[in-house]
Amino acid sequence: MTYAPNPTPPALLLTTREAIFTVCTYNYLPKAQVLVQSLQGICDTYVLLPERDRGDGWRATLERRMGCRILFLSDLALPHSAGMAFQYDAFELSNALKPSGFKALFAAGYSQVLYFDSDMEVYAPLQPIFEALSQGDAVVTAHIDAPLPDDGHSPSTEDVLRSGQFNGGFLALNDSPAAFGFLDWWQDRLNNQSIAHPNHYYFVDQFYLAMIASFIEKLVILRHPGVNAAYWNLPQREPFVAVGAGGSLRGQPLIFFHYSGFAADDLPRISRHQNRYRLPDDHPILPLFARYRDRLAAAEAALSDLDLSYSFSHFNDGTPITMDDRRRLLLADPAAKAALTDPFQGLGALAKTNPSPPWPVPRPEVDRLRALRAVDQDQAAQSEQALIAVRAELEATRAELRATTAAYQSILASTAWKVTAPLRAALKFLR
Repeated sequence: MTYAPNPTPPALLLTTREAIFTVCTYNYLPKAQVLVQSLQGICDTYVLLPERDRGDGWRATLERRMGCRILFLSDLALPHSAGMAFQYDAFELSNALKPSGFKALFAAGYSQVLYFDSDMEVYAPLQPIFEALSQGDAVVTAHIDAPLPDDGHSPSTEDVLRSGQFNGGFLALNDSPAAFGFLDWWQDRLNNQSIAHPNHYYFVDQFYLAMIASFIEKLVILRHPGVNAAYWNLPQREPFVAVGAGGSLRGQPLIFFHYSGFAADDLPRISRHQNRYRLPDDHPILPLFARYRDRLAAAEAALSDLDLSYSFSHFNDGTPITMDDRRRLLLADPAAKAALTDPFQGLGALAKTNPSPPWPVPRPEVDRLRALRAVDQDQAAQSEQALIAVRAELEATRAELRATTAAYQSILASTAWKVTAPLRAALKFLR
């Protein structure tokens, strides 16, 4: 299938002046469905898919099943969308398209646009966010409210500093010249710098998002404890009190929780991305996590009949695209890259180039994180081995009990036992 971008985005029918959108690939649609369901009735809602439109009413099918509006990569009318889809993996491409999503919705006529990551769920009205947006051109949330302990655990304050002081999972913008200026710059950087690599100094879109504090004068850093609660800030926002289907943090309503790295099979861990702490089994927020897990499972079941494979995983001839292939294009000379109008047809001379990135030397923080993750994996393996050993002991004990029971039943069924029954009865009477 040849990639052919649409030169103009579709006309959008606005029913509100505000819009909310998320960006996710097909395989994340179950998570997006949970988010969309929690946003029902607030304003126009969109899912931007960095994917191909498969035609034959595919957009209408997805909109009906998802309960929101669908945009595809081709709807953004980006001049180099084929190159972006090829040079980035699915995660990198999704993050690279955030500024383009904002610009497309502003161009359609919306005056306020909010972005949410797909792995979120909303529990209370968004009024505090819209109130904050009425006071400035942009609203962001900081990852953490206070320094984290320097104890070797992840995340650390340095991890947050390197990835970006503001979380890119949420952003609210007004239709203003300042916002457009930032979006133009942000989009330009992400055309070739939305990179997720352990040795790269910039983390996809989020590192550059930190510059919003320098480029937008009327910036609101929203410090509401219930906005963008997540594994990286939950201990700083305690106590959590369950209230109905949601709850409160520091006495304020939990507006939305960010389930980044959600550990569905180990809820007290909260996220696969951290090893700093573990919730006690009786923590009041765990039922909230369990309900999210169940809603996510229901959404996965509801969409299980759809083909949710990634559109940009293969060349047009069906050959899988490797990460080395993607880096060959990403790191190519600009002239060579511009000459390759459709990399999905083949890389030509670039296929023989060395894709080694220009960031080969690990930083000490990266080495530390890798060591911590290795410890996590070792501990998990040791726990698994311990459980296997306990199970083996239980099986051996069960086998012994079965043997003893069988021997006892054999005695009861024996002739000698039956013949001596009167004598045993007499002895019992004499006692």
